[in-house]
Parts: sequence; C-alpha cells; structure tokens
Amino acid sequence: MASQKITSKNIKQGKWNGEKCEVELGTVICGESPPTWWCSKLKGQRLKCVKVKYCNQTFFLFDGDGSGSHKVFETMGGPFDAGHKSIPVDDITTFKLNKDS
Repeated sequence: MASQKITSKNIKQGKWNGEKCEVELGTVICGESPPTWWCSKLKGQRLKCVKVKYCNQTFFLFDGDGSGSHKVFETMGGPFDAGHKSIPVDDITTFKLNKDS
C-alpha cells in the first residue's frame, strides 16, 4: 500500500470546545464498539470521518452525514445541540485522507 504524504495543506484548522484543533478529512475503518453504540454493527467498514487532534488526543468523528464537519467548522466544536458520532478506531493507520483535502 502506498503511503499518503501528509502536508500542512491537508491539515485544516477547526475548533473543539471552542479551542483551536487540527482537522483532517478522510475515511477510517470502524473498530470494535459496545453493542449499544450507534456503530456496533459497522466493525470493519470504511467510514467517512473527520480526524481531530486536540490537547494531545486524536479522535474520529463520523462525517457520512456531514455532522462531523459541521461540529468542528461551524459550531466551534462546542454546543451539545450540535451532536456528533464518535468512531471507535482499533488501528489509527487505517485513516486515509480524502483525495480533495
């Protein structure tokens, strides 16, 4: 598999909890989750996502419906009424950038 070159142009600035964070748009393989999670039957499927780096943490938001992008770019990453769906990821190396990022 060819590796993707990560450059500063791939990283966008977003907000999480009203603070700056690094954001990349792409896809990731959904990992194991508890049976009550929204994605419990999606293990092993590649999902459209927003990769967020904030306060020395990296996490993934589902973006198949645009809610992940909306959360980090339009709501300053904050309000509870701007919900999001976290994606559990067993292997962070399954993240792939969008070609148009």
